[in-house]
Amino acid sequence: MNPVRLKGLTPDEFERLCLKLVQKSFQAFAVRRGGISDPDQGIDIEATSGSHRLGVQCKTGRLTVGVLRDTLRQLIRYPHRLDHFILMCAQHPVPSTLDEFRQWSSNAETTKGSISTVELWDPDRIVSELDAYPGVLERITQASRGPIFAVPFPRPHCTGREAELRSLYESFIAGKKSQVAVSIVGLGGIGKTTLAVEYAYRFRESYPGGVYWINAKEDILAQCARLGLLAGVANTDTETAVAARAFLKTRRRAERSLIVIDDLDRPNQLNQPLVDELSLAECESEFLITSRFTGLLASGVSRHVLATLSERDSLASIPRRVPCNLKSSK
Repeated sequence: MNPVRLKGLTPDEFERLCLKLVQKSFQAFAVRRGGISDPDQGIDIEATSGSHRLGVQCKTGRLTVGVLRDTLRQLIRYPHRLDHFILMCAQHPVPSTLDEFRQWSSNAETTKGSISTVELWDPDRIVSELDAYPGVLERITQASRGPIFAVPFPRPHCTGREAELRSLYESFIAGKKSQVAVSIVGLGGIGKTTLAVEYAYRFRESYPGGVYWINAKEDILAQCARLGLLAGVANTDTETAVAARAFLKTRRRAERSLIVIDDLDRPNQLNQPLVDELSLAECESEFLITSRFTGLLASGVSRHVLATLSERDSLASIPRRVPCNLKSSK
């Protein structure tokens, strides 16, 4: 396989490729820990085999000395002991970077101690490893050709909400041009987030431009930046503001898409400038909002007040022991 093919991968595709490679090459249990989902973790992939712990950082952009130093500063914050660290690069590093990496590797450490084994895998090394597992790259890129679905929850078991789901969908279909959002409001724990998740899964095929999720209680700018990585309009080394701007701009000219904003308590957050006067409200997307404030009103927002489940529907969920409320399980 030609190493040049790796340069065309989005950050999400490259991380998933590295994950598969670690799982197969090391026969280890591996999960994604940072990167597009949580850059503060210090690593992108964590793998364990017995008591042995491996950490991986994945870089799609060109590895310069500056990028390497930023990467190692993130790594040192990793909160667990590491026995093995691999820096995987989709592009060949700048030569001077290799010298600095070799110098650092003699004293590699995190806050929990030294790292005994340190490696840098350039595209040639990655391709040589992939040769043993034909078809892995093709399956990953094929899976990425569909619309982005960035909902951070599995599909819930939720009963008794068919009327609400149909009403939400019809509100979007019948919405006027001035209507920017549909909101689900109700008391805490009543199932607003679960209903939003079920709507996203059930109607995902209606949104060829993708389905995106934002938690209104967290840093919205940082979340837009991560969504920019998912959408392939930014790299892992792109500045937060630049990545967020790229995501917001693509939403202004994309196909029909949905942005779910969970736990919103201030409707003016939609119009609040995030970067370069760009706000969420300027995205040409449909918005599904959840809020516990039943008095939440905003111009152009269709409001759906969520009632409690009937006794029959409440009992229907008991045998499976899955309450119709994602947040209560956290």
